Amino acid sequence: MSQFSDLLQKAAVEVRHYCETSPNVRKFGRDWLLSLAHDMEVASLLESDADIERAIDALAYAITDSGPLAEPFAPSFNQALDALQRRRKRERRT
Repeated sequence: MSQFSDLLQKAAVEVRHYCETSPNVRKFGRDWLLSLAHDMEVASLLESDADIERAIDALAYAITDSGPLAEPFAPSFNQALDALQRRRKRERRT
């Protein structure tokens, strides 16, 4: 299990909750948001750090490419992305 697995699982739950409670769901499309939640769950089960990093990068790209969300819909995903970016910065320094 990766250090990102729990955060990705929590993020999937947060996205599903967002789909149930946010009035902005129509703007982005419920199906697309639920596909993000599914992809987050799949990523949480990956065993290779490189595979998980690629999945986080792909999710971040998809979320950013969609345009700004009106409210934070998956704070745990933001934490996973931040942790990945910090780790990469540390690795570059050494």
